[in-house]
Formats: sequence, structure tokens, C-alpha cells
Amino acid sequence: MPENIPQLNIILLIASGIFCTLLPVAVLIKWKLKNKSSRLICALAGALTFVVWALVFEQMLHLVMLPVVQGSVVAYTVYGALAAGLFEETGRFVTFKLFLKKTTQEGKPENAVMFGIGHGGIESIMIIGVNMISFAAMAILINAGQSDLIFGGLDDATKQIAIGQIETFTLAEPMWYVLVSFERLGAVAVHIAFSVFVFAAASRKGKLWMYPASVVGHALVDVFAALYQKNVVPLIVCEIWLAVCVAVLGYLAVRVYKSMKKEQMA
Repeated sequence: MPENIPQLNIILLIASGIFCTLLPVAVLIKWKLKNKSSRLICALAGALTFVVWALVFEQMLHLVMLPVVQGSVVAYTVYGALAAGLFEETGRFVTFKLFLKKTTQEGKPENAVMFGIGHGGIESIMIIGVNMISFAAMAILINAGQSDLIFGGLDDATKQIAIGQIETFTLAEPMWYVLVSFERLGAVAVHIAFSVFVFAAASRKGKLWMYPASVVGHALVDVFAALYQKNVVPLIVCEIWLAVCVAVLGYLAVRVYKSMKKEQMA
């Protein structure tokens, strides 16, 4: 168990947590001010879609499948990437078709962007923002000699897992916190892009193929993240791959967005 966590790491934990929490809020506000006709309910729908499909449905499958694939890097990577793509893109498609039916029929692509901001934003807040702040608080308690407040009442197995997680988050190299924050910026952009693609699939005739294409595309984006989790590649490789994906998907999403706007104005 770490006995003294560097103050710099605590500062970076807090800074990263604040950044990953405020980033989607800032993007949401800017997009709403620029596109006043866009609907905030779409951002809320995007957030709820992530919670239900990624944090509930996908996790239920993980309980069954992860023990099966953990022993193989290839199986783990293929399963993890495809599961993320299938659940998140299916969640988007179902929400657009069933729960945002009126908005989808109107066909305004600015609402697809709003949905993507909500989807990627809640992930950024829940997965990184909250965790970073929580681990910063734990680090402060450990440095103050109050670790019993964290580990008291835990059995040995659970305590060892908790210690491993704390060490991962609090004893990393400073650049790790910067890369994690950068990753969230890219992830929000990717979620916006896929929301535009799936919105097109749900609202435009002849564009249904963009839904399965988004599933595959999402899986490809996540390949290196899965490999990083298995310690096959370093984090910097994941960030480089993400940057490439953001550039390609961003270019394609802008083209699809402009095409939908043109149809809408015709």
C-alpha cells in the first residue's frame, strides 16, 4: 500500500477530474448557444443511453463473457471491442428510432450532435471525472495517515484489489494524467461522430448501412484500448490511434452532417 503519494499526482488527479467533468458541459453550452434550435432533451437521451446500454446491458454480458476470454489476448480484444461497438451503437439506434422518434423524423442533424455530447459527456464525467476526484480524496486520506477510513471493514481480497486500483491512479507518471485527459477529449469527439452516423441511419432512407458500419467502426476505435488493458501496448500508442480515428471520423461526420443539413434546407 502506498504510504506517501506525491502532491503533484494529487494535483493532477484533481485537475484531470475537473477537466473531464467540465469539458462536456462547456461543449454542450457552446453547441446550444451556436444552435439554438437543438434540443437539450437529446443530450439527456444520449447520457441515459450510455448509462443503460454501456453500464447496465453491456456489463451484464461482461459478467458471463469476461471469465471466458480473459486468458486470451486475441479473444479479449475482439470481444471487448465488438461488445462496446454493438451495445453503444445499438443503444443510439434504438433511442433515435423509439424514444426520439419525433426528433429523428424532423431530421435536424444538430440534435445528433447534442445526443453525442450527452453520450460522450456522461462517460467522461462518470468514468474519469468522478474516479479522478475520488482517488484524489483517497490519496489525501492516505497521506494524512487515515487509510483505515478507506480499507476498514474490507476483507483481504477486496483490500488488495482496492490497493491495486489506488496505486494505478495515484502513483502514475505525471504524463499519464495528461494523456487520460486528452483521451477523454478524443472520446467525446468520437461519440459525436458516431451519433451523427447513426442518426443518419435512423432518419434517412438508404442510410441504414451506417448503423452496422458504426458498430464495426466503434470496435476498431477500441482495439488498442483493449490491447492496453492487456498490457500489450503502451498508453501513448492508444492515444496516437485515437487521434487518427478522431481525424478520420471527424472528417466523415462533417461530410454526413453537411449532407443532412443540405437535404433539410432543400
